[in-house]
Amino acid sequence: MVSNHRSNQIFSPAFLIAVGLLVVALFGLRIITSAWEWAFHKEAVPLQRELNTIPRQIGPYQLIRSEVMPESVERQLGTDKYISYLYRDTRVPVGLPGSAVSLHVVYYTGNQEPVSAAHVPEICYAGSGFTRVDVRQRELEVPFRSARELEDGRIETMIQDGTLVTLPGSLIPVREFEFLAPGSSETGTVLYFFFYNARYVASRSEITFQFLDRSSRVVYYSKVEIAPGTLTQDSLAGGGLGFVPGTGDVEETRRLAVEFMSWILPEIKACLPDDAIFLGGGEENETDPPDVVQDAALTG
Repeated sequence: MVSNHRSNQIFSPAFLIAVGLLVVALFGLRIITSAWEWAFHKEAVPLQRELNTIPRQIGPYQLIRSEVMPESVERQLGTDKYISYLYRDTRVPVGLPGSAVSLHVVYYTGNQEPVSAAHVPEICYAGSGFTRVDVRQRELEVPFRSARELEDGRIETMIQDGTLVTLPGSLIPVREFEFLAPGSSETGTVLYFFFYNARYVASRSEITFQFLDRSSRVVYYSKVEIAPGTLTQDSLAGGGLGFVPGTGDVEETRRLAVEFMSWILPEIKACLPDDAIFLGGGEENETDPPDVVQDAALTG
């Protein structure tokens, strides 16, 4: 009689209701978890061309140095898809501002977290001993050569090997980081922006925001960093760095950057994934959520 009484207490209506609520809660949690994982899972997309296929000679610009980062720096960067090039402007004598331009391009895709976008001049330059003077965001009009505007506002142009490429437009939002180098009395400026899923994005905060957009199943972003400066004789002789970033004049730096961008950006864009993946409405951008209830039941 005692055991029957205890059994009735254990399986009382209140107990059964509590167990039922717990089961529903666990099932609901599984559904939510599945939906969350689906919403924020990002598929990787490969480059169409490796970044190191960008021409060594393009227009008046000649590649004179390519930097390979140590493995420890690559681990901090979070990818091995990058180039760090120094181009010489053959029209400008060595020793004059604008005689060289530094180019850094880095590529991320898939579930590589957008925290990687923290590798921007505001952080990296400051960590290298440069003093921050100012940070600005503005739009630059880039006159791409032999370009025509498409109906959707994109720009079509031809790269050096004759391939047609499209760019998001001729108006590019950029961030300008103005700095003072150690021991220098003149400020320098480096400009940067991102290609993000076939469009331009200026800041790392925008990258993070876009990354959280669940409608984007396939994700890539590529930082493009440009710093016009002065080429010293040492670089041609193979001794020392031989490059001083900045021109001492912000407007001149912008002019030099825009001209270089008109040559180099189509070549960079030719390396990035095809716009059709993001603009063509294909399966890669499917936005309807999966049947997570059925999926949870099947795997339960």
